[in-house]
Amino acid sequence: MTSPEDAFRQTGWPGLRARLFHLYFVLRRPMTLGVRGLIHDTASRSVFLIRHTYVPGWQLPGGGVEVGETMNEALARELAEE
Repeated sequence: MTSPEDAFRQTGWPGLRARLFHLYFVLRRPMTLGVRGLIHDTASRSVFLIRHTYVPGWQLPGGGVEVGETMNEALARELAEE
């Protein structure tokens, strides 16, 4: 019995080429380290959320960690930027 995904699976040289390209992409792409913070105001029983123009919905504040920066420093910087 075949699965629905079999209709899209490439075989032979095109399939091997696609798998090799995917492996190359995974190994060569740079890794980005990010931080997120949960800010809870107990007095008003609320949570601080932000809304980006490039991501739908509400998100926890945060962002990327720069080279030479600790995660705590990055989170403090990102919260100050928000």
